Amino acid sequence: MHRREIGVHPRNCVRAGTVGDLSSLIRIDEIAQSSANRRAQLEQALVSGQCFVALENDEVIGFITLSYTFFDCGFIPLLVVAANHRRKGTALRLLRVARKQCRTEKLFSSANRSNFAAARLFAKAGYVESGRIDNLDLEDPEIVFFFGGRVEDRVR
Repeated sequence: MHRREIGVHPRNCVRAGTVGDLSSLIRIDEIAQSSANRRAQLEQALVSGQCFVALENDEVIGFITLSYTFFDCGFIPLLVVAANHRRKGTALRLLRVARKQCRTEKLFSSANRSNFAAARLFAKAGYVESGRIDNLDLEDPEIVFFFGGRVEDRVR
């Protein structure tokens, strides 16, 4: 089966995920290791072609998923990078791929207010705070981030 690669160097390749990647995604996602709901969410993203994986030496080191259920806009529900590969640019590459693959003009994501690393990452990637959702996690509101960058950054 031919997989479309979105990177140029094999060590820095990002490609569309396949169902065969599920076990690798679970391996690097601590929540998926203990949550059947999270595993089902990952499998659905893979089946629907809305999951992209970052590889290094043919090993999955991160992934990002897209959905279109947030007011019919693009939304990134999951962005996970293996602990030993964080802060090396993988998350930024995955965000760029999601932005280019997004089918809508607007792209959103979210993170808890306490997740300062995510807030810095989104700011570095050109996202801005767009709102707040209270009462999901006790005393730790969800901050919504928005990317409304140039239309030419997206693939149609």
